[in-house]
Amino acid sequence: MAVGYRFFKRQSGKKKVYYARILDDSGNIIKTVSTGETNQYRAHDWIKAHLREYDPEIKNPTLSEYAEDFFLWGKCDYIARQNAKDRSIVEETAKDRRGHLLHYILPAWGDCKLKDITAPSIEKWLLHLKSYKLKNSDDTHRELSNNSKNQIIYTFNIILREAKRENLIQSVPQIEPYGTKRIKQREPLTDNEINALFPTDRQEFLSVWDDFQVGVMMETIMSTGARSGEARGWWKSDVMPDAKAIKIFRQIYRSGEYGLPGRQRNPDKDPRRIALLPDRTLNDLVEIIGEPPYDDTPLFTWNEKPFDQTYILKRLKRATEKTIQREIDVHTLRYTYTSKMRELMINADVPDSILQTLLGHADSKTTDIYDPFQLERAIKKALPSKPAIDEFWKTRNEDTV
Repeated sequence: MAVGYRFFKRQSGKKKVYYARILDDSGNIIKTVSTGETNQYRAHDWIKAHLREYDPEIKNPTLSEYAEDFFLWGKCDYIARQNAKDRSIVEETAKDRRGHLLHYILPAWGDCKLKDITAPSIEKWLLHLKSYKLKNSDDTHRELSNNSKNQIIYTFNIILREAKRENLIQSVPQIEPYGTKRIKQREPLTDNEINALFPTDRQEFLSVWDDFQVGVMMETIMSTGARSGEARGWWKSDVMPDAKAIKIFRQIYRSGEYGLPGRQRNPDKDPRRIALLPDRTLNDLVEIIGEPPYDDTPLFTWNEKPFDQTYILKRLKRATEKTIQREIDVHTLRYTYTSKMRELMINADVPDSILQTLLGHADSKTTDIYDPFQLERAIKKALPSKPAIDEFWKTRNEDTV
C-alpha cells in the first residue's frame, strides 16, 4: 500500500516537469510517475488523486466520508475552485446545496460506497422522495415538486462529478431531470391585474387572499420591491410608522437560516437598505404589528413562525386563479415594482440611482446602517420617490381599511 511520495524535477522538452517516486510504508519505491505538471501545487493535487489507485479503502470511500466538507463555506474545495474561476457561487446557494446533502442525500446514501451508487437506484429513490420536515415544524412530509427534485439531482451530480474528477468513480450516473412547468416569460402586472389582486375593499381583499397576513405580505413586496426571502425575514421592529418606511436588513434562506438580504456577491458592500411605504400598505402593516414598542419577532407568521415558502406560493397561486387567471411567481411582484417605479420616477425627474438604492442595487457602501443618523439620511435620500410610490398604489380610503 502506498503511503507517501517524493517529488523531483526532470527536463521534458523545453520545460521541467514534476515527477514523483511513490513509496510504500517501508520507504521503498513502488513506482516513478510523471505528473505532467510544471506547477508544484497542481502536481500535489495530481499525485494525491493518483495515490488512491494503491489504497482500496481510500479509492472507494462512502459518500459520507467523501462529502464531509462539501458546500461548507470556507472549507469546500469545489466552491473555492469555482469562485477562483469567476463562476461565482454565493453563500446562500452553498447553504441550499448543503441542505440538500444533509436532509436528503446523506440519510439515504451516506453509508454507500461511491462506486455502488447507480443511476437506476437514484431514480428509484427520487420517485418516492418526501420533503424534509424542519425541526419544530408542524408541517407534514409531502411529495417534493419536480423542481425541488431537479435541484437535489443537480447537487448530487456536483458531488459525483468531483468524485470522477478525482478518479474515484469511472463515470457519473446519468439522471434525466424531471419535467417542470415554467413561467415562459416574466411580464409585469398590468394596472388592472394589480387592482384585481389588491382590491381596496377589505372584504374583497380577504376574498382574494383568504389570509390577511399573506395578502399584506404580497402587497408589501409589491410596494417595496423586496425579495421573497427578505419579506419572510422581516421583524415587527423593522416597520417604522413615523418615517413611513421599512428596514430590509435580513432574509430567510430556503434552509430556514437568517442571513443578510439580497445576493452578497461583493463582501465589501453592505446590502441592508430602507424602503419607503405607501400609506395604504403602512396602514395594513400597523394593523398587524399593533401599538409600540415593536419587538424583534417575525412580522408575518403562522403559529408564531415565519411563513413557509411553500405556503406563500400556494396562497399566491390561489389568488391568481381567482383574479388574473395567469401564473406568476413572487418575483413577478418585485419585477412589476421595478418596471412601474422606473416609469414613474423618470416622469417625476427622480434620479435612477434612487431606485437602485431602494432595490438593494446601490453602488455606494453603507458604512453603518444601524446608526440612527444613517437611517435618517437613508430615508431623506429616498424621500423624493415618496410621491411616485403613493401614485403607484393610490392611497386606500380610510373607510375601507
